[in-house]
Amino acid sequence: MVTHEVKILKNMVYTKTDREYLTADVFLPENKRGVPCMVLLHGGGWKFGNADAYNEWGIALAQRGVCAMSINYRVSTVDYPGWPGCLDDVEAATSFLVSHAHEWDLDPYSIGFMGDSSGAHLGFMATLRHEYASHKIRLIVGAYGVYDVGAWGEYAGKKWTRQPNVVVNLLGKPLQDRKSFEEASPYYLIDRALEDNPLLNPEILLLWGEQDNFVPCASQSAPFAEKLKKTRLHVETMALPDAAHLWFPRDITSCEINELDKYPLSVVAPKVLDFITGVFAKPRFTHPNYTGGYENSAAFRKTRFKDSDPLKAVYGYVGSPSKGNAV
Repeated sequence: MVTHEVKILKNMVYTKTDREYLTADVFLPENKRGVPCMVLLHGGGWKFGNADAYNEWGIALAQRGVCAMSINYRVSTVDYPGWPGCLDDVEAATSFLVSHAHEWDLDPYSIGFMGDSSGAHLGFMATLRHEYASHKIRLIVGAYGVYDVGAWGEYAGKKWTRQPNVVVNLLGKPLQDRKSFEEASPYYLIDRALEDNPLLNPEILLLWGEQDNFVPCASQSAPFAEKLKKTRLHVETMALPDAAHLWFPRDITSCEINELDKYPLSVVAPKVLDFITGVFAKPRFTHPNYTGGYENSAAFRKTRFKDSDPLKAVYGYVGSPSKGNAV
């Protein structure tokens, strides 16, 4: 394995909200061209946390030839719902990478998201929101994520009765407004997103601890993984029988550094890093179920486009612009 020198750009302003400038830390591998990118999304219940949580992961990824951008996104308070602004911030981060693709020699069609807890939620939501013209999301890594926001809000409301409900703060709406919470939940959006967007095909790695009583896997990661496995997507999972919460990046409640060479990350990190570099090593725009370009496969043309779909004119016949080859 080639180990690259790492250039770290701290506190890069990538967007501005109605309240503040938002910054990110960028980890760049030296002496590499066409660099794939990962956007790193801290957890914290959408109400606290910062980009420092992913410092160790950023360095590890850059050493393996992957640009990593760990971002600060807007957080929610009782009087300031962060949704959907925090999702806009994630999209602004990917646009920031695209805007620097020429300067930093990045590959904007090889981007991924990695996040934990609420950060995992944002990574999936940004991927499912819509297709992009100037970049492509090729993978998502989610650690003990919140994928059904309403269900977790009900759980949190019963568990922490003396605190404001974090998902109510996030959306600024009561839990009884089920439709709003479903529209902010990857669990409820995945099927529709895949149906509406035939080009959506990120590879997915889900991680969780079976002793997690903060975001219980039985109501979040496990059912979401089962649902994903019934789709066309390539999905991998890793469950740790003895792990709980707050072990993936730095512990945001204590600022304790979770070293990548100490358990449980000593077991998890090799899996995650191999997954990321493995996906980026594949030809762009190729689906794992096909040997040729997915967008030009017979199954894709036959099953994914309705006659009324404008994309049928582009992909609905043999000999489409890319000549049936992965790019």
